[in-house]
Amino acid sequence: MVKLKITELKKELKQMENKELIEVISELYKKIPDVQHYLSTRFIGEDAVQSLYESAKKKIKDEFFPDRGFGKNGVGWGYHDELCDIYFSMG
Repeated sequence: MVKLKITELKKELKQMENKELIEVISELYKKIPDVQHYLSTRFIGEDAVQSLYESAKKKIKDEFFPDRGFGKNGVGWGYHDELCDIYFSMG
């Protein structure tokens, strides 16, 4: 895959009109979750960061401590305890 260099990207973006830039950014926002997270934290700030943190925390909790069963983490129970200790010590 051929990648556009940052200098080439900047050159192309400078040639675009404001409306076109908004359209490109909006399209990226709709299609790429990481762009949604980045722009949300950039424009909304701490509330978006807190929301992302809570979402990640829930995903990790559900992976290691599902409501039913033993989880789908695919690691042995020896590693499970160690990962849980690390997770809970971080917050």
